[in-house]
Amino acid sequence: MANLKNNKNIPRLISIISEQELFNYWIKEKHTPKETQEHFNISCWEFNLLSNYYHIKQRGNSLNNYIRSVSRENLYSYYFEENHSATDTMKYFNIDEHILEQLCRYYDLPDKRSYNKDKILKDLDELEVVNYYKNHSYYNTIDHFNLRTCSHVLDTIIAKYGIHKRDVKKKKFESFDEIIARVSKEEFYQYYIVENHGYSETIKHFNLGNLDKVRNYYGLHKRQFTKHNFINIEQFKKLYTKEEFINYYIIQNHRLFETAEHFNISQDTCKLLIREYDVSKKKKEYSHLSMVNYKQTCLNKYGVENSLQLRKCRDNNEPYQSEPNKKFQKLLEVKGLTKDETFISEFALEGKRYDFKIGNYLVEVNPWATHNITWKKYCLSNKNSWSNYMYKEYHREKSLLAQKYGYKCICVWDWSDKEKIIENILNNTLNIKDTGEIKLHLFNYKTKEIVSSTGPYVVEIWDDGFELEVI
Repeated sequence: MANLKNNKNIPRLISIISEQELFNYWIKEKHTPKETQEHFNISCWEFNLLSNYYHIKQRGNSLNNYIRSVSRENLYSYYFEENHSATDTMKYFNIDEHILEQLCRYYDLPDKRSYNKDKILKDLDELEVVNYYKNHSYYNTIDHFNLRTCSHVLDTIIAKYGIHKRDVKKKKFESFDEIIARVSKEEFYQYYIVENHGYSETIKHFNLGNLDKVRNYYGLHKRQFTKHNFINIEQFKKLYTKEEFINYYIIQNHRLFETAEHFNISQDTCKLLIREYDVSKKKKEYSHLSMVNYKQTCLNKYGVENSLQLRKCRDNNEPYQSEPNKKFQKLLEVKGLTKDETFISEFALEGKRYDFKIGNYLVEVNPWATHNITWKKYCLSNKNSWSNYMYKEYHREKSLLAQKYGYKCICVWDWSDKEKIIENILNNTLNIKDTGEIKLHLFNYKTKEIVSSTGPYVVEIWDDGFELEVI
C-alpha cells in the first residue's frame, strides 16, 4: 500500500477516475478489463495500478465489492420494510441470489420468511382466522386475509389450533359446448387455415384442451387445403437451410406433424429430411436439448435452472418428499416414531442425501421408477454421462459412505417387507451383512414381483451388496 501511495501516477489517475466510477463500470455493469481500459482511455498497467489502489477485484472478493454499493440500510428498507420479493430485490440491486444471501448473513439480517411470518402474526387475529377457516376453504382463507405470498402463516395457525382438513382446489373444466360457443368456425378457419398457424400455436391462441375435437367438429383439416400444395425436398432445400430445419425440429423441440405443417411439407417428406440430415431426437448428441428446454422452462417460470434449487426443496425445515417417502414416513409414525434429534428426514453426508436418519440407521427408499438402469428416460448406466443419474454402483457407494461415518444404511426396495424392517429398526434387531458383491434384480413393476427373466414391464435394478436379516 505504501508503494502505491508513493507512486507518482496515482494522483493523476484518481483525479480523472473515481473509485465509484471504476466500480460501477467494471464490477456492477460487468464489463471486461479490456473494455474498462478503453472506456477510461488508460493502459493495462494504469488499470492494474488503479484497481489495486482502490482494492477492487473482479473475482475472489465479490462480497466486498457489493458491500460498497449495497448498504445495510438500503437492503433492509427495500427487502424487509417495503417487503419486495427476492427476485425484485436482486433486479433492483443488480445482484444474484448467492450475493443476496451473503449480504443478509454479513449484515446479520433476519430470515425473510420468519420476519414476514412474525410481522403478519402480530397484526393478525388468530381466532378470527380459525373461525373463518372452519367455514371456508384453504384458498378462500388465504385470499380473505391477503396471505397469497405467505401461505405458511396460515399453515402455522392450522397446526397450532389443530384444525386440519382436506381441501382440494377443484379446477373447473370448460365443456365442449362452451368451447364451440366461444370459438367460431370463421375465427378458427382464419387463424388455423388461412394464417397457417401450427398445432401448438392454435391451442395456445384459443386456449383449447384438444384441437382435434374442434377441427373435426368444424371439418377443417389442413390436408384439405394443402393436399396438392406440399413442396417436395428439392423445393424445400431452395427455400430453407438445414440449420432452420434443425432449429425448429430439434432446438425448439416441435413434433413431427408440427414441423411438417410449419414448412408446408408432408410428414413423409419430413421423415426423409430427418433421415437425410441425420437429426433423430434419439441421437445422443441431441438428447441434452431436452435438458436445455427443461432449464429454460424453469428459468421462465421460477427463476432457477432446476426445480430442486427452489427454496422449498432446499429449506432444511421443509424438505421436499416424494410420495414413496411420505408413505414410508406414515408407517414410521404409525409405529409411534415422531421427529426429534434421533429421527429426521433428509440427512446429508459428503453431498449425498439419505431419505431418513433413525438413530444409527440411514434409510434409503428406492422406488423402481427412478432407481433402475433400464429406463433411459430416468437412468443412464454411464456414471460420467451428462445427466449423471442412476448408475450401476450408485446404491453400493451410498451404503459404503454411510459405513465410513459409522452408520448402517438400509435400502428399502419395492419388494421389501417395510413393516418388518421398521419393527427391527425400533427393536434394534436388524442385522446387515456385507456380501461384497452387488446383485442384479429383475423387477416386474406391473405385478410388483422379482422375476427370473426379462420381458414386458420388467426393469433391471442393482442393489447395494448388503443383505438385511430381519426377525
